[in-house]
Amino acid sequence: MNLDGLESREVAFLHLTSPRSPFDPLKTDDGEKVGLMIWSADSSAMQSLDRDLMDRRLAAAAKPGGNRGVTIKASEVFIETKERLIASVSEVINISISDRQVTSSREDIEELFRRFPWIEAQVADFFGNRESFLISAA
Repeated sequence: MNLDGLESREVAFLHLTSPRSPFDPLKTDDGEKVGLMIWSADSSAMQSLDRDLMDRRLAAAAKPGGNRGVTIKASEVFIETKERLIASVSEVINISISDRQVTSSREDIEELFRRFPWIEAQVADFFGNRESFLISAA
């Protein structure tokens, strides 16, 4: 089987859609797309983060009195998942809140997800779908 056309890219554009309708892509008043550039789970940026998260988990387990039973609390999984989603945003395109352009800083992305949880849900769906990052999916 020829695998041409199934290559992955490290980053892809998520065109945000209205929370009222998944078939209503968001656009600026000038017709520009509104969205986020998202790192793929296979990208070097996300692999580096995953190694850091694993190092942190292993270091905590190695401490005296640490969690050697390899049990991970749901709260830890929640925090790591949120951290991965925030870190997956490489660029913010045409999004503003209260007349201020949103940047790709951690603080801005945290606020974006907090105030608009439907954006976080779209990022999670996009990030979790490897097909989103296929070169042929462009």
